[in-house]
Amino acid sequence: FREVSRVGATNVGKLAGDWRDPVEARKCLLKRRLDAECLTFQDLVDQLKMPPGRVEELVAGQEATALELQALAEVLHVRLSDLMVCPLKDEEEVVVTSAAGSRSKARKSRSYVLAPLA
Repeated sequence: FREVSRVGATNVGKLAGDWRDPVEARKCLLKRRLDAECLTFQDLVDQLKMPPGRVEELVAGQEATALELQALAEVLHVRLSDLMVCPLKDEEEVVVTSAAGSRSKARKSRSYVLAPLA
């Protein structure tokens, strides 16, 4: 939570992406990894030795092949699994809201039950 507060709530969404949308999630994940390695788009093109158009598609969130993921992992100095995106299903989504606004809607949801604790 300390890191989230340091970054600021408004920027967390831009950094994390919406994991219900795999294209956006891949785009945000790759941007974070590029920033962490202080790599520019051109640096990535040079190190991957792929056509710039394909690198641009990957940076835009298109799904990579297994070989492309391996190459990205090597350039970004991360594990292959660090680049995997498993989008959230509707039933996996967690929404945090205030109790006042949630109680009337929560009881109508099929995915969970709101139980007052106090």
